[in-house]
Amino acid sequence: AMSYVVRPWALRDLKDVMRLIRVSSGGKRHTIVGYQFHYFRYCTWTGRIIFGEDLYVMPEFRGRGPFGSSVLIYVLLRRFMSANWNHPATALYEKLGAVDVTARDNWVIWHIEGQAVQEMAQQATQ
Repeated sequence: AMSYVVRPWALRDLKDVMRLIRVSSGGKRHTIVGYQFHYFRYCTWTGRIIFGEDLYVMPEFRGRGPFGSSVLIYVLLRRFMSANWNHPATALYEKLGAVDVTARDNWVIWHIEGQAVQEMAQQATQ
């Protein structure tokens, strides 16, 4: 059995994290095999929550152990989202007992982006 440690990232990990984002390893031995970017948000109903932006486990470690689920459990995600085409992520979340609130509660996620944000900022400063 392979041993592993799940811990918060440190500045010294940035080089390895960026390498993981860019390309897979080509067979080299690694200390870091995955990452999960997250940040704190506030939910009206439950208070402070952790929002997971990205979860990545190197392909050669997927399905070979509890890496992805350990990362999710470590950060205690309460709400997260994935693209509807990301079937491996969906399968993992369902396996962990996650509920698709889009279907259950009929929620839609909205973003104000790009030019619309700039226009709002300009209006707010006038």
